[in-house]
Amino acid sequence: MLLPARTLAGFDTVTGIPHLPDGFSEVFESSLAPVDGVGLHTVQGGAGAPLLLVGGWPQNWYVWRFVMPRLAECFRVVAVDPRGVGRSGKPADGYDTATVAAELRSLIRQLRRPPRPPAAVPRQLNGEGAATDPDRIDDRPSGARAPPGHGRRAAGVRPPAPGRSGTPRRRRTGRPG
Repeated sequence: MLLPARTLAGFDTVTGIPHLPDGFSEVFESSLAPVDGVGLHTVQGGAGAPLLLVGGWPQNWYVWRFVMPRLAECFRVVAVDPRGVGRSGKPADGYDTATVAAELRSLIRQLRRPPRPPAAVPRQLNGEGAATDPDRIDDRPSGARAPPGHGRRAAGVRPPAPGRSGTPRRRRTGRPG
């Protein structure tokens, strides 16, 4: 179920931006969700537990376009443009991280269906959301794992041997530096 919102079309939406993966506009929809008096542009699609994607400043939803289709196979993906970014509202003030984090928490509350916290993948809020309200964000949803073909093993990264940390050690050579 999508958030109650007004559907958007045109530039910077699913229907008006180039270089989207094939079939993207059949799965995702751009809309303007009212959150605490500000319209937040969201791109939503998929089914399952909600997964909120937030780009770092000044990125918008478009930064997530290549991973969204794979994530939508397992989750209801909601990529959001915070206030002042993309098609979201641009009020005169309120651009501090506490205000932006409060709006994202309100958006998360709207996403709750069922009452389990959605997963949140913020790229650059410096932990503001989790620091001010840690119970609202579940950054590791139960049963979640990387889609097939992704993750450490697909990237050629092997897990550390049992009893060893993942940090490589420098050998001592007796030479300075």
